Formats: sequence, structure tokens, C-alpha cells
Amino acid sequence: MASWMDTLIKVNKIYEKNYQQEYAELQQKHNRLQQEVLELQNRANSYAKKLSSIMNPINLQFAYNQSLEIKKYIVELQKQTMDCKTECEKILEKLKEKMQNRVLIEGMKEKKEKQEAAEEQAKEEALLVELSRQVV
Repeated sequence: MASWMDTLIKVNKIYEKNYQQEYAELQQKHNRLQQEVLELQNRANSYAKKLSSIMNPINLQFAYNQSLEIKKYIVELQKQTMDCKTECEKILEKLKEKMQNRVLIEGMKEKKEKQEAAEEQAKEEALLVELSRQVV
């Protein structure tokens, strides 16, 4: 009976480790995407400044088109960042659930061990009572 609980605890620990690793990887991706968003926003701001200083209509149109493309890319990166954040939160919830399961399993295991110890003690006491009756 105890071996399946031990196995379940080991499996939970493996899952927990995997979820933590996956969460860390997604967190790194999230941070990287945020950094890209900042860099692209800086580029967009730079293009906007150049736009205001350029008077040539051809250059103005090119810079404007580039700015629009960058803004589209920024929106896509922000979406990916939010998706990554959502995924991180899901993994965090799974980790919390696994931790709760492990605590419950360990609690059940402790309770069973205490119950077995109490039963063993009761058997020993019954045996002592029986032996004392036989002696008397």
C-alpha cells in the first residue's frame, strides 16, 4: 500500500520539476519578448523622430511605411508576450496543484503510518494482557 504512494510522490516530484523547468523557460521567453518590444518601440520612436525631420516626400513615405511595419510587429510581440504570460500562469497553477497533491499524499501516508503503529501497539498490548492472564 505504501509503495504506490511512494511512486505517486516520485511521479509528482518529476512532474513538478518538469513544470518548474517549463515555467522558467517560458519566463525567459517572456522576458526576451518584452526586451524585443522595448527595442522595437525605441526603433519606432527613432523612425518617428526621423520622420519629423525629413522633408523629402519619398523618404517620408519610406519612414512612415517602416514605422507602420514596426508597429505591427510590436503588436504581434505584445500578443506573444501576453500568451507567454498566460501559459506561465497556467503552469504555475499546475505547480501549485501538484504541491497540494503532494502535501495531501504525504499527509495520508503519515496518517496511515500512525494508524499502523497504533494497531501494532494495540496488538502488543492485547498480547501482554493475554500473557498476564495466562501467568495469573
